[in-house]
Amino acid sequence: MKSYVKKLSIDYLKSYTKFAFPMAIASAAYIIILNVDKIFIQLFWGAQQVGEYSAVFNLSRFILNFSSAVVVLLLPTISEYHAKNKMDDIRKITLKSERYLSMITFPIVILLVVLAKPVIHILLSDKYLPALIVLQILPFFVLFEVLSQPYQSQLQGINMPHIVRNRILIMMIVSIILNLILVPTDIKSLGIKLAGLGATGSAIAIVIAYFVGFITTRMYAFRIANMIGNKRILLHIFAGILMGITIYFIQTIVNISRWHELIGICLFGLLFYFYILILVKEFNKKDLNLFLDTINIKKMLSYIWSELRKK
Repeated sequence: MKSYVKKLSIDYLKSYTKFAFPMAIASAAYIIILNVDKIFIQLFWGAQQVGEYSAVFNLSRFILNFSSAVVVLLLPTISEYHAKNKMDDIRKITLKSERYLSMITFPIVILLVVLAKPVIHILLSDKYLPALIVLQILPFFVLFEVLSQPYQSQLQGINMPHIVRNRILIMMIVSIILNLILVPTDIKSLGIKLAGLGATGSAIAIVIAYFVGFITTRMYAFRIANMIGNKRILLHIFAGILMGITIYFIQTIVNISRWHELIGICLFGLLFYFYILILVKEFNKKDLNLFLDTINIKKMLSYIWSELRKK
């Protein structure tokens, strides 16, 4: 059988190192971003507030899982297009990915923010209610990260990992500075009065840091690929706000205290959201078929089996 694996050479090694080293730095900085908030809260407020913060942080972060899977699929495709100098195709797939990620993420984030109290009550417990404001702030960092990911994949795919590294380093610096300002009440040794917001301060810090990362990514995308983003995201914002307002007023009338009531109100919110998108012609049969194919377990297993049988 013919082998398609080439021998390792110095040129290949240099190429891999040039790509991997900035990404290694980015990975280390990313770990710092995800942990520096908890360090500051522990240092200035104690373990109880860290526990409350961590619990609601994990509720927010789960949204990133499906978007990360999309990024894994995007990177090799963009790399292939870049190798063939197909910049128009790179722009199209980036905008398409951004649209679908936005369409899915906006309603989830809005529902999590508006239903923060019943979510904590049902999925955690009432002892975590002191972190209610934190859960109403944190999901927005996920939104900014999800909307940045197609463009990060684009930058990596066109062999510019140093830009991804720079973005993460900027976010890390912003996060550390804001945590230092917003979390502690004061620094007695220096006689400096600070915001003293505790876990709420950390939530604000991470949202601002990811917003800075979002803006940085868009600036690079515009400079390198002349991309300003998918304007149809404005429709997702419009539908998400209308859904959020509707769910908020329903919540003032209906007491949501059981898991099936929470699922019911979430399903209603999603149906309302997509109904608005249908009215503004942002969601059609083609989009529906794509979503149904994506969650079709039978087709997924069939695809995996066909790939395993290939020689």
